[in-house]
Amino acid sequence: MLAFSAPAAAQDPEREAAVEALEQAEAIAEGGGVRTGRELSPALAALAARRADLSRSQRREADTLLARPTDPGDDGPGALGPYTVPSTRSCSRPGTSSSHFCVHWVETTNDAPPGADGNNATVPPYIRTMQNALETAYTVENEQLGWRLPVPDGSRGGNTLPDVYVQDIGNEGIFGYASVDPGQVGRSRSAYLVMDDDYAEFGDPPQGLLEVTAAHEYNHVLQYAYDTFQDTWMFESTATWAEEKVFDAVNDYLFYLQPWAGLPGAPLTSSGDGVRLRATT
Repeated sequence: MLAFSAPAAAQDPEREAAVEALEQAEAIAEGGGVRTGRELSPALAALAARRADLSRSQRREADTLLARPTDPGDDGPGALGPYTVPSTRSCSRPGTSSSHFCVHWVETTNDAPPGADGNNATVPPYIRTMQNALETAYTVENEQLGWRLPVPDGSRGGNTLPDVYVQDIGNEGIFGYASVDPGQVGRSRSAYLVMDDDYAEFGDPPQGLLEVTAAHEYNHVLQYAYDTFQDTWMFESTATWAEEKVFDAVNDYLFYLQPWAGLPGAPLTSSGDGVRLRATT
């Protein structure tokens, strides 16, 4: 659990909004307020956008929340916690010598994906399935639709490719999330993804959820290349649109239409909080 500083002064609305973003991101990481499974990415986006308005100690807390599972000193709560054993990675897509992503995972502990056998030299079938889904998202979103490429992340993750970390975040009700790396300035920033290790906690076929989550969260990475400070309603609606463009047959968005249609008085530009309809056992 992170220790937060004293509440911001009432006469400083920007500081108050930043502290609220910090507290909300931590709460969602621990499963609080999670209804759709998509809340963490916009919460982290809001935190990144308001980080400069925090105190020095609060900025350190924010950087912990924005950290990757492999970053030294990461001790984030819930879904934002670090790997507890060394990780391995695959940066080659199935059947080829090239890739547009590096996927990281661990071979033991609750974060290990199905098929992990303790051997870092082998790639579990689950990871290959995820790589295929990510490459499909790249083909549609970047090559067919012409979206800007992700901002290179330097040596983070071992090279400049976008990094995807596989972790047991489904226990918090979270499908996946995208986050910018801390310490950046400007509106265009590099980012990484975290995906669930099996999607077994949700009531739908795991592969379909894996696929639309890959398309959705990768779209957030592309959005960060354009504007880290965009409105939440645009951030989420565009990523949901990308799900349908990349994996038309899955139709996960239909689960969210009923609660959305039940709020005719809410402006389109309201971020909302949604109602999750499928089982989350």
